Amino acid sequence: MGTFIEDYRRMAKPRAIEEVGDTYLIRPLGYLFVQLFRHTPVTPTMVSFLSVAAAWWTAWLYYRSNSVGGDAVAAVAAAFLFLLHSALDSADGQLARVTGRTSEMGRLIDGFCDSLSFLGIYVAIVLSCWKRIGDHQLLIAALAAAAVWTHSLQSSLTEFQRTLYIYAVHGKRDIVDSNPLRVEQAAAREGTFFARLLHTLHIQYYRQQRAVLATTARLESFVIDWIGKNPGREKELARIYERSQRPSLKGWSLLAPNSHKIGIILSAFLPVWTGSFWGLLGMGWYLIYDLSLNLAMLWLVRRQAGTNRRTIEEIGLLAEGSVPDPGSSG
Repeated sequence: MGTFIEDYRRMAKPRAIEEVGDTYLIRPLGYLFVQLFRHTPVTPTMVSFLSVAAAWWTAWLYYRSNSVGGDAVAAVAAAFLFLLHSALDSADGQLARVTGRTSEMGRLIDGFCDSLSFLGIYVAIVLSCWKRIGDHQLLIAALAAAAVWTHSLQSSLTEFQRTLYIYAVHGKRDIVDSNPLRVEQAAAREGTFFARLLHTLHIQYYRQQRAVLATTARLESFVIDWIGKNPGREKELARIYERSQRPSLKGWSLLAPNSHKIGIILSAFLPVWTGSFWGLLGMGWYLIYDLSLNLAMLWLVRRQAGTNRRTIEEIGLLAEGSVPDPGSSG
């Protein structure tokens, strides 16, 4: 039993960057799949594509449900399949860690599969709304295109904040690279078309993050430079970074994948639960919800800028010895 618990904890992500649903539902379900696959030829990449298959099956059920004006049975079945997708999406990373098959390409494939999964849901919403309403097709397509782009932006900013936190606080030195030239050179080295495509998409993703969260990009460069100039003092920096940045991570969870998944699941029941007005668009209301999250995103970006400036100041003072180590007070 002790070995089982230790094994499970070793594959877990830091609690600061993990949502409640992941901690108590999705990750434990994912671990069951890890136990099923870990002694088989199944690879983390295979599990990633299995999660895409589950998501597109979910999308098909949502299309059926939303097209006919609300099918409770299909909506419930889709919700459970979406949970299966989430468990498989969690299992691929866990399986990679427990089998020692983590890699940069694996992370890129995981991200690509996440995008494919949500894209299937968006396509199902658009096609079902076209069939359901019969007109305003251009408007629905425009709303969906805007929602897809903002969904990608919201997820990328949340990941940026979480990734830098893991780097600074937990010492995951292989997941952050503040040098865009190095990222582009990695893409050029890949031989296959698919690998080059993934790296090209990663470069755009990378630039998008740093263009919108410019202050986090400056903090990233500052932290990397500080660690290089102050070897052996990483724990001091980690304590300051955790104290300063951890509270802001709760806000970013508003834009995380689970927030979108909850919106999708609830919107599928609108035609079932509500009258003609709320049921008119059906799952199209999810597109409105998705776009409304941009208000939260703008607020978070503005608040994060102040937090980042304070973090840089505190770390700078630590280097000068002007402030006590927060872990040494007592």
